Amino acid sequence: MVEIIIPNKRYNRDIPNLGEDLTDEELKDICQKITGQTSFKKTLDNNWSTGRYIKLVDNDKIHFVGISGRKVSGRNSFIQTIATIFSAYINYNCRHKYLDYYFLQITGNNKTNFLKFYYRIMKTINFNFINLQVGLGNLVLEKYDDVIKLINDKNTIRKSNTANKSSFITNEGCEYRIYGKSFGANSKETALICFAISFITDKPVQLFQILDNNSKSISENDKNAILSFGKINIINDTFIFDETNDITEDNNNIRSARFIYNLLSKYGEKHCALCDCEIDNLIQAAHIWPVADIKKEHISLEEKKKYATDENNGIWLCENHHKLFDSGLITISLDGKILLSNKLNAICKKYVSFITTINCITLNEQMVNYFKLRYKL
Repeated sequence: MVEIIIPNKRYNRDIPNLGEDLTDEELKDICQKITGQTSFKKTLDNNWSTGRYIKLVDNDKIHFVGISGRKVSGRNSFIQTIATIFSAYINYNCRHKYLDYYFLQITGNNKTNFLKFYYRIMKTINFNFINLQVGLGNLVLEKYDDVIKLINDKNTIRKSNTANKSSFITNEGCEYRIYGKSFGANSKETALICFAISFITDKPVQLFQILDNNSKSISENDKNAILSFGKINIINDTFIFDETNDITEDNNNIRSARFIYNLLSKYGEKHCALCDCEIDNLIQAAHIWPVADIKKEHISLEEKKKYATDENNGIWLCENHHKLFDSGLITISLDGKILLSNKLNAICKKYVSFITTINCITLNEQMVNYFKLRYKL
């Protein structure tokens, strides 16, 4: 006989546990759709509370079945439960295991662009929607087969909801980089992005964890699930000043993940502030007040980290403009005007003028202060 194991403990005070919520008719429907059988044994598990899912055991097969809510709730609870289900599924040691999702009758709009994006993520990581028409009607869901499409859709959603700044993905040519927060629902979104990209790319992927709320990492379950694919290297957002005030960071323009994340949060996708270049792997995070100058200041290490990662202490620049800016061949005035150095000869000045298609940028008060520090004014 089929056994259905149901958590009988609340993981969210606003949502009843599944032991209270699911009716026998609904359990019968789930059982029939998955196994073709209508009889089952129900087991309540009082020790298991995370994630909104049940386990259906049929001989040597086990199905992890995600269950929708009865009404559309916030993005956080949806994302949290989907990532939790997938991690539990991946980390479970069984040869015959399956991943399903069942829609209850839902009140509210569950076809927003945000939710449709995550339904596609679920499709990409091999969730089987066992009653898709009940939940989404005639909506056609396709797997992501290309990381660039996933990135573009994620960026489109972010533009419509500027408060959603939990994770960013950049295409660096030879690799993808994910900048994701490591706390709460944000960490679960980070995990889901990692899962989906692991399914659809053979390129190396770097996950830079943006540590917040005193978190040290995403959860062990999620980390183990991510690492099981063998495609993603997990790195913390370190930007370390040691006791001698030296900075231990690599020199290939990755710099601090926190600094990159903050610029992505402020400006959105990478694009040069001085020209039309939007090629991710050619765009670099340029400090206004250089890190080399920050480390010379007689201030605390925490203050140095703060200045070195402040979103207002940076702009996106392409490789050409970054080198011109750092060498002083291009300067930016306190009113945002782009100025060319007299050190450039006429031919070089003509070329730099040609590639510099933006002649003035908008500066806020904090950026002006950083430019004053740069120029020692």
